[in-house]
Amino acid sequence: MSRLAKHWTGSDSELSWMKIEQELVEVQPLLGLLCQGVGVVGPAPPEVFVFAKKAKVETNLILTCLATGFYLKDIVVRIRRNGRVLTSDDGLTSSGVLPNNDETFQKRESVEILKSDLSKFSCEVVHEATGVNVTKTWENPPEEHGPGAPIAGVVAGVVVVVALVAVAVGLILYLRRRRGANDNKGLPLAATPPDSAKQAQAQQPS
Repeated sequence: MSRLAKHWTGSDSELSWMKIEQELVEVQPLLGLLCQGVGVVGPAPPEVFVFAKKAKVETNLILTCLATGFYLKDIVVRIRRNGRVLTSDDGLTSSGVLPNNDETFQKRESVEILKSDLSKFSCEVVHEATGVNVTKTWENPPEEHGPGAPIAGVVAGVVVVVALVAVAVGLILYLRRRRGANDNKGLPLAATPPDSAKQAQAQQPS
């Protein structure tokens, strides 16, 4: 008969149950040490990052969706473009689930895109073990829209400045002309000599 069965025989069953509880308390620290030794951890939620870096081709970027620090290892990582899930047919690459140094895992999905692509991209991560369902969006910053974008911005700024200067000069000229016309209206007209004065001047000997 096993030791546990002996504890439940006889009239001292209550005392036997107390002994079992005591034995479990004594064993619990050993179980904790054992779990630490084999690296057993509880479920951990992922941290999610979405970022872009320069590609080998000057006009392109590599967009990456990264989930890291999660446990258990089952996870779903997706990149969407305007709501559509990208696949290998779109040039998507996946690292697969890789181990970290702290018994957790990481996974990343990457795709190469044009700097001029103004589509809405999003990174979606689902980790059922921790109930995490995260979506982070990424928008192409203005400076990454291509080499012509900064030049276009400078040209637009110059055009605006020139237009403002032209308006200011035109307004100044208009005000000056208006002021000159008002000044001329206030001047007296030159006096015209009468006919008799003209005749007397004509009769005077030279």
